[in-house]
Amino acid sequence: MTLCVLASWVALAQAGVSKIDAFDAAHADIALMQSKPIQREMGITEAQRGRMNGFADAHRNRLKAYAAKLKAQGKDPRSVSRTDPMIISSFKALQGGILGVLSPKQVTRLRQLTLQRMGTGAAIETGVAARLGITASSLKKMRAVYAEGGSKIQGIERGITAPIMAKYKDVKPKSQAEADRLQSSVRSELDAVSRKARPRLDAISADMSARILGMMSASQRKAFHELVGAPYKPSRR
Repeated sequence: MTLCVLASWVALAQAGVSKIDAFDAAHADIALMQSKPIQREMGITEAQRGRMNGFADAHRNRLKAYAAKLKAQGKDPRSVSRTDPMIISSFKALQGGILGVLSPKQVTRLRQLTLQRMGTGAAIETGVAARLGITASSLKKMRAVYAEGGSKIQGIERGITAPIMAKYKDVKPKSQAEADRLQSSVRSELDAVSRKARPRLDAISADMSARILGMMSASQRKAFHELVGAPYKPSRR
C-alpha cells in the first residue's frame, strides 16, 4: 500500500472522528471494544460492529503488506518499532475509523471505561490532570506517590514469583505432555501465591489512591469522578 493511499485512509478516518470531543477521542482505548461485554455496555449495534471489523481488517491488511515489503528488502518485520511512521499512521486510521463509527455518547462511555481501567492513576495522565486543573507541583507529588506505590507492588510481585520461577528454571520437559504439565504446575503455583498476596497488594493500591485523591480539591475530585463515570458492571450474558 502506498503512502498516498494510506494518507487517504487517515484523512477519511479523521473526517469521521471530527464530530467527537477531542478529549474523549484522546482518552478512549479502542482495544477495550474487543470485549463483547464492553460492546454491550456501550450499546454497539451489529451494523456498527460490521463497519468496525472492516477498519480492523484494513489495518491488518496494511500491516501484512508492510511486513511483506520489509521482507522483500531483507528486513525483519518483527524488529519494526511501534514508532515506525507506517505503524503509527495505520493505527491512527484504525482508531479514527472506529471512533467515527461510534456516536459521541458511545465515545464518551468508552473514555469513561478507559479511565476506570486506569484507576486513580488516570488522574496523573497529562491530559486528565490538565482537564482537572491540577498544578504542575501537585502533579509531581501525585506521580511520586504513584511511583512509590507501584514500586512496592512490583517488589512484592517479584518476591512471590521469583522462587517459583527459580524452582522450575532448569526443568527441561522431555515431551509435549510434560511441558503442558509443567506449565500447568507453574501457573497453579503462581495463582496460589498471587491470591495470598492480593490483600497486601490491594491495601497498597487503596492507600495510593486515597493519597492521590487527598491531594485534590473537592471540586477536582468531583470532576474526576465525573470523568470516570458510572462504575462498569459486566453483564452476565
